[in-house]
Amino acid sequence: MVLKIAWRNIWRNKRRSLVVIVAIALGIWSIIFITGFADGMYKTMIDNAIENQYSHIQVHHPEYKVDRELKYTIPEFDQLTRVLDTMSTVKAYSSRVINQGMIASPKSAQGIQIIGINREQEDRVSKIKSKIVEGSLFETKKKTPIVISKALAELLNVKLKSKVVLTMQDKEGNITQVAFKIVGLFETNNAIFDEAFVFARANDLIRECELDTAYHELAIYLNNPDDVNATTAQLAKMNPNALVEDWRKIAPELELIESASGINLFIVSIIIMVALLFSIINTMLMAVLERYKELGVLMAIGLNKLKVFYMIVLETIMLSLVGGPLGLLIGYLTIEYFQVYGIDFSRFSEGLREFGVNAVIRPIVQSEEYFILAGIVIITAIIGAIYPAIKAIRLKPVEAIRKI
Repeated sequence: MVLKIAWRNIWRNKRRSLVVIVAIALGIWSIIFITGFADGMYKTMIDNAIENQYSHIQVHHPEYKVDRELKYTIPEFDQLTRVLDTMSTVKAYSSRVINQGMIASPKSAQGIQIIGINREQEDRVSKIKSKIVEGSLFETKKKTPIVISKALAELLNVKLKSKVVLTMQDKEGNITQVAFKIVGLFETNNAIFDEAFVFARANDLIRECELDTAYHELAIYLNNPDDVNATTAQLAKMNPNALVEDWRKIAPELELIESASGINLFIVSIIIMVALLFSIINTMLMAVLERYKELGVLMAIGLNKLKVFYMIVLETIMLSLVGGPLGLLIGYLTIEYFQVYGIDFSRFSEGLREFGVNAVIRPIVQSEEYFILAGIVIITAIIGAIYPAIKAIRLKPVEAIRKI
């Protein structure tokens, strides 16, 4: 009987009920959208860093990251690559020679990190080739070609086919200067990366720096990012003389960004839940006050306080069961739409590049998050009904019946 009365009470004042339904639906939609937007932005930052610079796993000499000296090449390199060739979780790997130096043109100079790559390997690991906006990535047999960013070219006042001079140390610590010819210009979504890194052929760096045919860094890209922890542990166990690290260890700032996703969800949820809570309390309290005399009559003819309390809460639960799925549906359709078309922030692209974020952001929400968010909103709605329900059971039937 209480269930039937509660259902009829909802639709006695359709406008008030629709206000609660819309508030719940908008609460769920807003949390889904804001969370999806933030997660999508964070994901682009992490994906860009992995694809352009870090890969999923990197291998170095244990002392290399401390001193960055050229002599610290990866121990037992050939044995390590043979192991990688047999691992099903590994999609590709790239051998890199790394040196610090300065790039100079007749107009300017800039400190940079020089990365020597093997083009065929690098094509399978990073997306540097797809970021080339002019020229190519070493599709030439000319001696000492170099690829720099478009932003760095503007700083140096050079262009495609211009010559620049790299000043760097060789294996013995002697300063050497080598002229390189620009054969390609790239542009990524990270302004800091663009101005700090240049790419040369690994063999050219090995020759000019008088190195042995060994490498300072091995970047490993996996088929499935979820295998990072297991593969890192396996490689570390099989290669105890090398330093094996995943991208979270290499770039702790990216791990912080990843963890910020959960913090963002919590903060946004609290803000929206508090706003929704007061909205529901206000609406349901008005519903109780409007039916003050009616509730007094019900209690006078034998409806006990527990059933009155249950009726008020049940009304809110019913409204939540209508508004909750509606909010989920709208949120899901919104996320699906923007995953396809994206949210265009091209107007702010220069500012976003400082943080490694794409100009087009595609929101992302995991399937289980939909139900978690909906559950939080529905629980909030029920909590919001408690005060009006307590207000209802505290009334005195005799006074309520006489109330005009």
